[in-house]
Amino acid sequence: MSESKEITDDLEIIDLLKVISSKKEKVWIWQNSGDRLVFHAHIKKIDQLSKLVHLYPTATKGFSFNGRENIFLYSSEKLLATKLNIREVDSDYIIFSLPKKIMRVSENFVDGLEFVEKENEDAHIHERTHDRNPIQGEKFIKVHFSDHPPTKGKIYSLNDISKSGMSFKVDDVGEFHKGDMIEASEMNGKPLSPYLKGEVMSVRELPDSGKLFKVGIKFI
Repeated sequence: MSESKEITDDLEIIDLLKVISSKKEKVWIWQNSGDRLVFHAHIKKIDQLSKLVHLYPTATKGFSFNGRENIFLYSSEKLLATKLNIREVDSDYIIFSLPKKIMRVSENFVDGLEFVEKENEDAHIHERTHDRNPIQGEKFIKVHFSDHPPTKGKIYSLNDISKSGMSFKVDDVGEFHKGDMIEASEMNGKPLSPYLKGEVMSVRELPDSGKLFKVGIKFI
């Protein structure tokens, strides 16, 4: 294995991508333009003959990229990053050409990008109109996007709740983005009537949580 920070050998690049694919690692995918939306994805197929690589989103909402802007990929397990030469992009998949080069990066690479804020409760407490009540024991909330039926909802671990909002935990950074409109239809398996309706205000990384993220909701 090359020790250079820049990997340019096709066979070595293919081998690295195969390892990432076989381990089903969630790689980070993002654009630097606009709202800088971030997603997780799996490498599903590497065609050595055509030198094309297929990516699929791990979040149910899929990708929402501007096809004219550069898209980047980062592996937190292999500490690799590259710019993608896009061949096709859609909400359900991305196909890109085998990279000409992949860069080895440091462990704090993703921190330098600052596209996911670290959770800091004290820094945001002034923004709330009501105190949040930490959840005692395990409680779960079923959430769906407002433009989807409740049957499309998923169950998440509730973090806290108040009259003005709530937060819950997700393991996929691309599942929700700021501005998404959501509805909660169940709590601990019991139907909510009326549904709790809200807007996603933040997605923050929870420290020492094993790669969990907290989605902050403001009720509307």
